[in-house]
Amino acid sequence: MSYNIYLRGAPCPTCGHEPDQSDLPNPTYNLTEIFDLALTGEPLPNPDVAEGAVVLFRVKTDRPRGLRVLSSRKASDTIEMIENALKRMSDPLWHERLRALEPENGWGTLQGAREVMQRLLQAANEYPAHIWEIH
Repeated sequence: MSYNIYLRGAPCPTCGHEPDQSDLPNPTYNLTEIFDLALTGEPLPNPDVAEGAVVLFRVKTDRPRGLRVLSSRKASDTIEMIENALKRMSDPLWHERLRALEPENGWGTLQGAREVMQRLLQAANEYPAHIWEIH
């Protein structure tokens, strides 16, 4: 299972261009713990709740987890958060802690999560007035 990521908003008033939704990544939910720690700097809330339960059965957690932390926020309001996540992902002091969260099944890596965050940062900078919708 993978995240579905969208940037929703009105077309550009000048040229009518809308973000290319197909260009946004759809990373595996296996990276939720890495995304969550990188974005928030905190441990995953409700670690006893499987991501499948959150997605399939709408089990509630204390706060949104993983990339869903960005959901419903204006892209411009998330730029600093994404930049901080990228700094954590590159910081040697955080590197081992984040690598330890790589899924045992091999579906997802810290490097892949970093690439996703770079693409999200690029999209947020290109469409700052748009709103993230992430499932």
